[in-house]
Amino acid sequence: MDVRAAVVAAARGNPLALMALMALMELMELMQLPRGESGTRKGQGT
Repeated sequence: MDVRAAVVAAARGNPLALMALMALMELMELMQLPRGESGTRKGQGT
């Protein structure tokens, strides 16, 4: 699935879906960064 295509489709149809997609992409980036720390970032205490 192409992420950009999904963003464009969401932006045309539903702004809420676009916001959810952006949040999901941020979450995926956060999960990819700390490879050796069991999926959590240091200093992030939520």
